[in-house]
Amino acid sequence: MLTRWRKKHPHITLKAHMILFLGFFFAGVLLANLRWADESFWLGYQTENALQQIDVWNADRPVFLRFLLRNRLPIWVALCMCSRFFRGEPALLAFSGWLGLSLGILSATFARRFSVFSILLTGAMVIPQIFAYLPAYLSLIRNRQKRSAADALKYLMFSGVFLLGAAGEYYLNPWFLQKTYAVIQLLSHSTP
Repeated sequence: MLTRWRKKHPHITLKAHMILFLGFFFAGVLLANLRWADESFWLGYQTENALQQIDVWNADRPVFLRFLLRNRLPIWVALCMCSRFFRGEPALLAFSGWLGLSLGILSATFARRFSVFSILLTGAMVIPQIFAYLPAYLSLIRNRQKRSAADALKYLMFSGVFLLGAAGEYYLNPWFLQKTYAVIQLLSHSTP
């Protein structure tokens, strides 16, 4: 019965995730510029204020563990569960859309506050964790399409990559943000 259903309804491919991500990204840009313009302005102001007060050297292990347990691990466990069960595909698609929407709003907010230099800041916001989060998430989606007997080992490997991304986000990303903000300040003051 299950194989017959799979033949009638093939798995949603990575293209669907990309289309949702890009569609919601542009919707986020439009929302930030049209509907939530005031909120976007204040978010940009608060981001700049936070960038001025960033402390690169104040990172310790207990705080990282709290950050991981509160912010990243519940999302990752939910994604793993959704990729494992047959009815979890809509949740994975919704997560792709949510990522696009939030990145679109953030990009538009930065563009409003930092103009051309917002590209640098948006890039710095996701470096280095994107190099671990993206492969781990794409592996979950692909594993969703090709299930095998060695799933537990795959999920452990994906989780290890994800944990590397979380560590990079906590320990290295503030340094990237601080340096990028310093470059933006330097460039914006030197342009007439």
